[in-house]
Amino acid sequence: MNLADIRKFTAQLAPRILIHGSEGVGKTTIASKFPTPIFLQTEDGCPSGLEINSFGLIDNFADLRSAIGALASEQHHYQTVVIDSLDATEELIWHDACRSQGWSSIESPGYGKGYVIIESWWIDIVKGLEFLRRRLGMTVVLLAHSAIETINDPRAVSYTSYQLRQHKRARPGAGLVRRDRLLRAGLARAERGNRLRQETESRRRRLPALAAFRRPAKLRRKKQIRAAGQDAGAEGFQLRGARSVPATAAVGGDHRRQTQTETGRRLTMTTEFPETFDPETQEGNAWELLPVGEYVAQIVEASIQPPKSGDGCYLALTWKIVVGEFKDRQLWQRITFVHSSEQAQTIGRKTLKDLCDALGVNEQVKDAEVFLFKPVRIRLGIERDKQGVYPDKNRISRILPLEAKSEEPEQPEQPAKPVAATKVASAAKTSKPAPAGPAPWHAKR
Repeated sequence: MNLADIRKFTAQLAPRILIHGSEGVGKTTIASKFPTPIFLQTEDGCPSGLEINSFGLIDNFADLRSAIGALASEQHHYQTVVIDSLDATEELIWHDACRSQGWSSIESPGYGKGYVIIESWWIDIVKGLEFLRRRLGMTVVLLAHSAIETINDPRAVSYTSYQLRQHKRARPGAGLVRRDRLLRAGLARAERGNRLRQETESRRRRLPALAAFRRPAKLRRKKQIRAAGQDAGAEGFQLRGARSVPATAAVGGDHRRQTQTETGRRLTMTTEFPETFDPETQEGNAWELLPVGEYVAQIVEASIQPPKSGDGCYLALTWKIVVGEFKDRQLWQRITFVHSSEQAQTIGRKTLKDLCDALGVNEQVKDAEVFLFKPVRIRLGIERDKQGVYPDKNRISRILPLEAKSEEPEQPEQPAKPVAATKVASAAKTSKPAPAGPAPWHAKR
């Protein structure tokens, strides 16, 4: 090897693109503008009126893997593959992993082992997408939702940043974002941190100069502060806006005091409970999240309410789990019914249609009481606050009939549906959750 061997090269591979943002900003619309895209939809987030080519809603890992395999092995004209979205794919993988391993949640193995085990599932998907990119020249577009998180950078002060709404071990898509872009982002954060440190140091140098102009602090309270547990006496117990009464007004020694306000009304206050409270015999509130999975539940409360913004109305539902370990736990769901945003209203009415199908409601609905006390299966996920302010909470992602249909569903004709859709639909019957069987990207070259 010598300098004469140096050559100029130009990258010929199709790009890998990650688009993330909050709900409704147009991620799916942007992806539809890429050359001849085919969508792998793991969530139903396509806006109303947008026409796309898709395998339909993919709800298990086997179907997702089979769809990629069909694109890798069969003839087609698609130039772009779009996964919509990464965080919904993560929830799908969690659900299938828990079912195949017999876990109640992805954290059941303890010490983060569940996330380590499903890394091989992510890697299998990544290899399939890389096969499409390198062997077939397809552009890979990944869509995801954003969350605002606090970053504790050792080179700078803490700051907030937009991050993918995924577990850290799956970010970003198990290695689908180029490392040099992440490095440049890290250097930019370091520069901001240096600038903040310089401003902080400048303020510290100005403090001694400002101290000479400050007035001496005065202690406003001149009365001696009583020790903890010491009774202040009747003279020291006075309501704001009321005049105190003589010590003889104190009743016994049970810390009750009486005051007479200027209106003449008497108030009696006490520190004693009317009956003894024993914390050992009481049960506190359970705020732990329910594990990801399917549960049998029924609606116990339903009402139509306006949102705080006053824009339209939504169906407010209270669900109660009726069987299993988490029996009687309640969940809350809002389904948008009327809204100025056509996309939000369409998504809400699709969810309402799924609710009616699961409950067997076929007639026109005029009153929400028709939904009450009818058991169905609900699929729970975990929703992370995109602003990073509130804690995670459970989210009902699917509503299914109590009894799964045994008959084979009819496959409607869809002109935009690729030829691989038949294989994806047949794979849903087996629903093998773990990576299994040969795939084109596993073949030795």
